[in-house]
Amino acid sequence: MGGDRRKPVPPIFYLEVYMNKILKIAVNGHKMERSGDVAGASGSYNAVTLALTFDRAWDGTTKTVFFFNSMGENPVSRVLTADLLENGAYLLPIPAEPMAYCGHMTLTVRGIELSAARTERIVVSASTTLKVLDAKTPNPGAIPDLTPTEAERIQHQIDKMLADITTQADRAATGAATATEKAMSAASDAEAAKAEADKAAADAIKTAADRLVVESAAVAENGRATAEKDRSTAEQARATEETKRNAAEGNRATAETGRNDAEKLRESTTAGIVVRATEQANLATDKAALASSAQKSAGESAALAQKAVGDVGWGYFQPTAGGHIQFVRNDVGHPPAFSISKITGKMEVLY
Repeated sequence: MGGDRRKPVPPIFYLEVYMNKILKIAVNGHKMERSGDVAGASGSYNAVTLALTFDRAWDGTTKTVFFFNSMGENPVSRVLTADLLENGAYLLPIPAEPMAYCGHMTLTVRGIELSAARTERIVVSASTTLKVLDAKTPNPGAIPDLTPTEAERIQHQIDKMLADITTQADRAATGAATATEKAMSAASDAEAAKAEADKAAADAIKTAADRLVVESAAVAENGRATAEKDRSTAEQARATEETKRNAAEGNRATAETGRNDAEKLRESTTAGIVVRATEQANLATDKAALASSAQKSAGESAALAQKAVGDVGWGYFQPTAGGHIQFVRNDVGHPPAFSISKITGKMEVLY
């Protein structure tokens, strides 16, 4: 019954901040953007929680928030440690010191980046103010002794880490013992399993060998049958190709014969065209000669008719064959009179 000998922790670390009013502050570079401007009434402490988020400019820095009361006095600081981080925001209750008097309290954030205990860079935000409302209390300005020092806060985190380490060590030891027992049992089971596996492997090898012999024989028989089938198929293909070759040869000969016949037909056609052209030319020549002869006969007939005008009686002339008039005569003993006999038998007399 020795009890808990760990150092008492100030009550601030046991407060449930989730019931508090949340005031969001986004720190972007040197600027702070807040969701409201009222921190609460004077005399309050840990009644309003700041939810602080930071952009990439603050990566790798240890962040500290400084609070000043409305008179710019009695500053207090708070390091933003990992235990305050939840869902990407540091949940920090406003302590009592800046809430002592009404007016406007001030807060500033500073970030320090260290490398091997050497300060590499410092980022400081522009200060922002929050309104502290006036509240009448018996002892205005009195500050409860509840805000822990930085040393106390760090020691509290160390104690929590030691407790966690001790718990994890106990769990690890218990787990190691359990693992040892399980390992020994597993080793025994593994030995038995190995023997069983060796026997199963030997049986499997024998079974596989027997099955392989049977399957190999079947594969060989199938291969022989397939080879025979392929040989027969190849022979049929060869015969088919021979038939196709003979058919192609016949087609070639037929095509050659057709070509020769076409050449002969072309020559015959050309000769016939020449003969017909010659006949038509000769016929045209004959028709021209016939027309010339008819013209000559008509001229001779006209001359005879003219000559007969001075004689007595009827003068005759016979027109050429193929005309519509059989003959023309004139009465040379009387005033000139002509008688025309047509093929139709009609006789006309002209005076």
